[in-house]
Amino acid sequence: MLGRMRVKQSLSHIGGL
Repeated sequence: MLGRMRVKQSLSHIGGL
């Protein structure tokens, strides 16, 4: 579950870029 949260944050960072 924690891994999924980390993946979502990573995706958000890429999208923000």
